[in-house]
Amino acid sequence: MTPSGKQRVVLRLPGMLRIHDISRDGRVLLSKDVWRADMEFRAEKDTTARSLTWFDCSIISAMSSIGDKVAFFECGEASGASYFAYMRKTDGSPPVKLGEGQGPVFSPDEKWVLVKQFNPMRLAILPTGIGEAKQMNAHGMQDFSTAGWMPNGREIYFAANDGHNWRMYAQELSNGEIRSLTAPILVNPIHDLHQLVSPDGRFCFSRDPGGTGWLYPLAGGEAQAVRGLLPEDIWIAWASDGRSAFIFQDKKTFALLFRLDPVSGSRIPVAKAAPQDPSGLTAVGPVRITSDGKSYAFSYNRSLSDLFVAEGVH
Repeated sequence: MTPSGKQRVVLRLPGMLRIHDISRDGRVLLSKDVWRADMEFRAEKDTTARSLTWFDCSIISAMSSIGDKVAFFECGEASGASYFAYMRKTDGSPPVKLGEGQGPVFSPDEKWVLVKQFNPMRLAILPTGIGEAKQMNAHGMQDFSTAGWMPNGREIYFAANDGHNWRMYAQELSNGEIRSLTAPILVNPIHDLHQLVSPDGRFCFSRDPGGTGWLYPLAGGEAQAVRGLLPEDIWIAWASDGRSAFIFQDKKTFALLFRLDPVSGSRIPVAKAAPQDPSGLTAVGPVRITSDGKSYAFSYNRSLSDLFVAEGVH
């Protein structure tokens, strides 16, 4: 019992309803908690961001080269126990459901998306128009993350866990063969990174297990340490010049976007991704940006609670 004579109870019930206090006179304090993820987009000439949210958990995973459409997935109550990939034009047109999968990423010609599927764990390619889905050989990998396309469109790349370490790999679409691109790397399950391979196909960005960022040369040679990269920096994508990259920092109620020169370590502020409504924000990310830095989209998490008092409970 508490000093006030109330019995303190914290019990989670179905429907996101929780009991907090039960008093002797039969009054109950209840809260209804709602967690959701929303998505917004802002073009160069927009004065504010516009909502592209579809259901209750819209997670951005890719944006087209000119910023006219996004790829995202739904993973909330509306999608049940599955993840579903979608494509949506940034003018607000209704989205197109592409199929089952998490983290859809456009191919260079934007005719396909690469997704992660479950049961069994594997990568798959879904058409954005006419075409047939294709499941990739998992080669015994236990998990996948940070998947994308090589600039030539004939290979994909991904981080995979072989049961001992995470590494970056490339895989041929034609025969399914894979090759290792990096030494063991650090994979943060909270941050699914994007566009790690440079536009010219020469380098792949990853952090080592200690958190240091490196540019791994794909043709062989010594890796180059990324200068100026802070622990809180989250990689977004290479810029169109192939010599700089976009990164962001999650400040919980907004995200700060920068352009980083990985050789000199210098950075330039690019934008502040701030949701229109700051109520209940707990995180801002992922963030996606066009290679010219003129348009960007982002998701964010929100947690809201409504409190109720129920009387006459015995």
